[in-house]
Amino acid sequence: MERVADVFQQFVLPMLYGGLGAIAYALRTLAQQSRDRLYRVENETADSLRTWLGVIAGLAIGWFFAPDNKSTGAGLSALSPLALAFVAGYSVDLLFTAMDRLVAAFSGPAPTQPDQSGSRPSQLPKPAKSSINSLAAQPAAAAV
Repeated sequence: MERVADVFQQFVLPMLYGGLGAIAYALRTLAQQSRDRLYRVENETADSLRTWLGVIAGLAIGWFFAPDNKSTGAGLSALSPLALAFVAGYSVDLLFTAMDRLVAAFSGPAPTQPDQSGSRPSQLPKPAKSSINSLAAQPAAAAV
């Protein structure tokens, strides 16, 4: 029984708290958009994706931060993993941007590929950086 409680506390609850944090952010954004009369149905996809990213962020917090009831220090160690999972879900854009920068700091130069003539290599195009909300905020294509 103790093992089930440990798995629940280390994996299931952080996922739920991460998702809850992402939903809290989406609801806050929805309330702001409704107040400003800027809500669009297309934003629902971004909110759904953000919720799933919050669940993944919460799971990652469960992997890296084990619950410790003996901690009496201040700062990051004083927060429970569930509180960290909620914050990670709420600020999922910030978390994944930091992870992207960490990966970029340790990765090598961009791979190259030969151009059409095969004479010299050219750089692969870099993907455009965008957040989940900017994808949903793009105007819909007008019907012709």
